[in-house]
Amino acid sequence: MIAICRTPHAPPSRFPESTRAPAPTRPRFRAAAVALLAFAMLTPACLLGGRSRVRDGQLYAPGTPTYDAYFREVHGVQAASPKWSDERKTARKPLCDELKTSCDAPDATLAQLTHERMSEVARQSGPLSLELVGDDARMVAANGAKGIPASARSLFHAVEITAKGELDRGRRMRATSLKVDQLVRQGHDYEERVDRDFTQKNAGKASEVKNELAASVDVLTPHAATTRAYAQGAEDFVLDLKRAIVTASATPVAPASSAPAGAGAAPKGRGTVAPPSPPTLPSISAKPTPATDGDAASAKPAAKKPAAAPAEEVFNP
Repeated sequence: MIAICRTPHAPPSRFPESTRAPAPTRPRFRAAAVALLAFAMLTPACLLGGRSRVRDGQLYAPGTPTYDAYFREVHGVQAASPKWSDERKTARKPLCDELKTSCDAPDATLAQLTHERMSEVARQSGPLSLELVGDDARMVAANGAKGIPASARSLFHAVEITAKGELDRGRRMRATSLKVDQLVRQGHDYEERVDRDFTQKNAGKASEVKNELAASVDVLTPHAATTRAYAQGAEDFVLDLKRAIVTASATPVAPASSAPAGAGAAPKGRGTVAPPSPPTLPSISAKPTPATDGDAASAKPAAKKPAAAPAEEVFNP
């Protein structure tokens, strides 16, 4: 008798082999999920303008005269912006060199150092001021240039050159600020019409130009605030210098008398007047008269002259 051994096996399936769906392959499923996730992450960045030639500082030209001119102006602002800080240092360098301080020093520090130097000069020259006319700036001494010590002339020149440079820089920054504001408005206007201008030609081109327009507005907006700040800073600094110089001359010391030792007081009518505060100073044009025994006799003809001195002979310290 022969015994037949059967190998145990799974129970028969209820469905035929041909109708069963194959089990999913895990590696393929995982790769597909990664690809979908990457697409979902990258697509919004492209749509929102995450990368563009304008953002990278490059000149973008969509190929139409109107838009090409706009993007050239935008690129010009981008190219000039790194130089704005250096222009500030260049304008102030003459004064900073004269004061022996850094061009990065705060405005208040430069104004204070200028005030201290001008106070020393005013003790000899009298009242000083910085006169501003348009883009021109000039140092003025109330008692004339003859009273200015030679050592102060380089300081005066440095103040004038710096003030002129800052006035010019403020004017240019103000003009640049207005230009940037205009470009921002143009960018918004072009964003509204870009579909009409490009969709009929190439729908993909319209999307590209719209992306670059949005980037240009984002880039220009901070430049508008920066140029306004630079312009205001230059104008304020010149006014700070003007105040520093005027206040340095608030209490000038009167110049010493040029009369020789032993000289007597000049008779009345010879061009002497009493200044607001003692002692009495002789006129610049009056000649001192030595004291003699004949003073009483010489006073008689002087009594016939008017007591008041002519206006041109009056010394006004």
